[in-house]
Amino acid sequence: MDDDPDPILHDLRTLNYRYVRFYFHPLVDKFLLCNGWKDPLWSDVRAIRVGIDSEEKSHRDLVFGSNLIDIEQKSISRLLVDEVSAHQNGWLITGSY
Repeated sequence: MDDDPDPILHDLRTLNYRYVRFYFHPLVDKFLLCNGWKDPLWSDVRAIRVGIDSEEKSHRDLVFGSNLIDIEQKSISRLLVDEVSAHQNGWLITGSY
């Protein structure tokens, strides 16, 4: 990566673990959490209103992924099995209060 303090990466390695994305940082040779990044060009409200062009958006989609939270839902059969298991183990509280 030479001596450039901000080199261009041609390959970006990512790891998704429990809804958190990690990025491999080649200079420190480990995966890091990227959760505090903000666009340095957005210094005031007018700059933010301008937005980004479609090319920049496609680059950010590649790096950060889609702007959504995709939570896995349990299937009905999994819910039923969990419910029966919880009932058999006495985890369910039944009755009136």
